[in-house]
Amino acid sequence: MTAAATSFPTFTPASAAERGQLIVSLHDVAPPTWESSQEIIRQLRRHGVPICSLLVVPDYHHSGPSMANPEFVAWLRELEADG
Repeated sequence: MTAAATSFPTFTPASAAERGQLIVSLHDVAPPTWESSQEIIRQLRRHGVPICSLLVVPDYHHSGPSMANPEFVAWLRELEADG
């Protein structure tokens, strides 16, 4: 089962001094969840979260090794290069 966020809270601090930190961690990233993961990351960026932590699953529900998919690995490397 794949779940995707459909709405995001808006954080609007009054000043830079009031800004806290937010750590976003996206779990179950793998080739079978790739499309949903891409959409969630796009939405996060659109809402001002440029960087998030990804939990990449090596063999998501025994669907095969995630790192055996060269396009998926290239996407992960692009994300890493972007920060």
